[in-house]
Amino acid sequence: MWRRFAVSRICLFRTYRFLDVATGTADLAMGVALRYPHARVVGLDLAGEMMAYAYLADSIANFLPPRRFLALMAEAGLEHVQAYPLTLGITQLFVGQKPLR
Repeated sequence: MWRRFAVSRICLFRTYRFLDVATGTADLAMGVALRYPHARVVGLDLAGEMMAYAYLADSIANFLPPRRFLALMAEAGLEHVQAYPLTLGITQLFVGQKPLR
């Protein structure tokens, strides 16, 4: 469900490039590729299959509150940063736009 929502919020502008970092199952990358058939879509995941689940509980417990994470995104130069609560607030989808130069 969250992947469909995320794909519906994506706007590729004129670059038609999409990078899915920590792609995992690549569902998000595949969803973007289906929605934008002419886009260049790359999925990247550096964690091995078992490593990803070993650190998941700790990363969830130590993740920043949404307002702080949005502030970090803005400090990094992203514009129009937003958080969308999903799954009754258990999950957050963070979206920001890289300014066109």
